[in-house]
Amino acid sequence: MMIRNYCYGFSGIIITIYFSLLIHTLASITLHFCLPDQRDALLDFIGEFSINESNASPWNISSDCCHWKGVTCDDKYGQVISTFLNGSLKTSSSLFRLQYLLHLNLSENNLQGEIPSSVGNLSRLLELELGIIIW
Repeated sequence: MMIRNYCYGFSGIIITIYFSLLIHTLASITLHFCLPDQRDALLDFIGEFSINESNASPWNISSDCCHWKGVTCDDKYGQVISTFLNGSLKTSSSLFRLQYLLHLNLSENNLQGEIPSSVGNLSRLLELELGIIIW
């Protein structure tokens, strides 16, 4: 009898550990979608300049912007942290509403003149790639 109770107790511990690990694994899987305000800023961004149609074709309000071509999101929170987009950038671009942006690639954009002061709104920005700028 004692051996049987010991086996049941040990099995219960193993099952508890297994389910704890399973729950932890499932909780750590990225389920976060692009934040609505960041998705909207990116959708507004499309209207500001011409993006290659093949790059922007999956961009719509019903799809997760973290899966859009040229956009990278934080795995944990779903915040847009990196963009690589081609086109001409306006000083008041909606791109500057992406407050969690860490990397911004504006190379191949035919930018002219000064860097917009609005870039200062991107307080977390670590890397800004501009490529060639015509002064």
